[in-house]
Amino acid sequence: SYNTSNNILRQLLPYLVSPLAVSINACLYSGVFPDALKISRICPIYKKGPRDNPESYRPVSIIPVISKIIEILVYDQISVFLENNNILNVSQFGFRRGKSTVDAMDGLVRNVLSAFEDRCSA
Repeated sequence: SYNTSNNILRQLLPYLVSPLAVSINACLYSGVFPDALKISRICPIYKKGPRDNPESYRPVSIIPVISKIIEILVYDQISVFLENNNILNVSQFGFRRGKSTVDAMDGLVRNVLSAFEDRCSA
């Protein structure tokens, strides 16, 4: 089970950090992601309705811990690159650190108010 593997990995982590870093960096530099790390376990999560009806469940993919670590590292590297090089539009609020739906709503309200002011002064 994934849970047993996660517990073993957690206990062995101090001994695995260096070899894991080498392996993860090799994946990142080569652009190759091992097929074994692409396999996920699908768990049905109950939503609502009759428990004996398959439509009362939604599937959730559980990926291996090492895959999740690599995913986070790649996300962090891409995010830093995009932020440091001002590639993202200032109106991009989703999936950005320090940005929220409140920021998106604030931007929308400012744009609407600005449009009204421009229209009234014309």
